Amino acid sequence: MHGSIKMKHLIKIILIISLNFLIGCELFQEPTPATVQRPIPVSNPQNIILLLPLNNEFANESQAIYNGFLAAYYYDKQQTGHDINIKVTDVTTGNIQEIYQQTLIENPDVIVGPLTKPSIEALTTNDISIPTIALNTLDNYQTKIIPNLYQFGLATQDETEQVAAKILENQRFHTAIMVPDNSWGKTIANNFQHQYTAKGGTISITIGYSNQTDFNQAVQQLLKVVKQRVPDPKHPHSTKTKMQISHREDVDAIFLVAQPEVARQIAPLLKFYANDIPIYAISTIYSGTPNPMLDQDLNSVFFCDMPWTIKNPVLLSPQLQAIREQIMTLWPDFANYTKFYALGIDSYFLATSLNKLTTNPQTTIDGATGILHLDNYNHIYRTLDWTQVQQGVPQ
Repeated sequence: MHGSIKMKHLIKIILIISLNFLIGCELFQEPTPATVQRPIPVSNPQNIILLLPLNNEFANESQAIYNGFLAAYYYDKQQTGHDINIKVTDVTTGNIQEIYQQTLIENPDVIVGPLTKPSIEALTTNDISIPTIALNTLDNYQTKIIPNLYQFGLATQDETEQVAAKILENQRFHTAIMVPDNSWGKTIANNFQHQYTAKGGTISITIGYSNQTDFNQAVQQLLKVVKQRVPDPKHPHSTKTKMQISHREDVDAIFLVAQPEVARQIAPLLKFYANDIPIYAISTIYSGTPNPMLDQDLNSVFFCDMPWTIKNPVLLSPQLQAIREQIMTLWPDFANYTKFYALGIDSYFLATSLNKLTTNPQTTIDGATGILHLDNYNHIYRTLDWTQVQQGVPQ
């Protein structure tokens, strides 16, 4: 009897300790992204300021963004009569934090920019009091959420996630990765590996390359190519032989990250040594401008990209078709920076739709850079289109 009482008392103590522990966990639990408070932007912004580096190595990209923004604005004004005061501020030099504070004196409803990651990172150390659409995405956007700061850009994180999903959707669970041997390439490889393996895929091998790399040797290493001479079946009674090429069997997909000039050298080698293994890529593999003669070397490669560059223009929304025609008329050389024109177009529609995006999480925008929606991390996520290169042209 005495032992039974002691046991009941011990169980009671354990329950009290467990309850206190659970309460403590609840009190100190980090808020989930969905619970982060979002200030509500104005529904009809009247004053928008762009912060762009107009006079450095990003001058051409910045001008394309600004031109795209203006083209979207003038189209919108024609359709709705919505008049907005738009100003661009050059942030090539000076302290971005000071420039940002000076911008606030002009009472903007929305700020668009800055463009570079260092400038965005600098802004995150201060309170952001005005809805600000940064034109790039920081690597830590999921863990460092800043109220009023919306990160939007041509983020490779979104693309690698969609490549990983596409490869798995195609029932391919063993991927070889080939990326530039630098911090950018390694970040993409790590993002892809995290997203792919989390959903059941396996990375068979990862190889980095540089300007000094012998691509032929690198591809053979990636695929564990074996060459051997065997009797020629067409001449069974002859001493003639033929070269037989085989490759590793633990790879059923290849993820290639490269700029067009490099991809045109690597892709033919991958197909030569392993024509049975499909190649997947992100948008960097395509310049954004059709070039069938050069891009023949990319035939059969699958990649995801924005509708603006890979969709037949007649299949774009009427709104984007009209804006595109206007841009082609005003800036005939737009093709050199076409993806940044698209970024400018979408940043305008985001700036004027922030109220809808924040108050209704189901809202999407059929944009030039993809289907856009605001996720739980104050990040504008882009759902891209898929294409395969055929006869040198994305189809």
